[in-house]
Amino acid sequence: MAKIQAAPARPGIYVFLKKGRVLYVGKASNLKQRLRSYLKPADLKTKILRHEATAIRYTMLDSPVEALIEEAKLINRLKPEL
Repeated sequence: MAKIQAAPARPGIYVFLKKGRVLYVGKASNLKQRLRSYLKPADLKTKILRHEATAIRYTMLDSPVEALIEEAKLINRLKPEL
């Protein structure tokens, strides 16, 4: 996933998508590190997420606190499947 390798080392939120449907919403203090963690050996839920996702979208923010707030808003609004 080239999008993961290109992620900046900044705070933000990320969304895993499958054909436009939201699978998962997460936050990160460092998007690059957090998204790269999805490429490593993982538990069953992460393996499923990796297999099902067809796209990743991320948004850089100014602080981890801002990422936490935005993550909560997106989860409430988008109702992720996982």
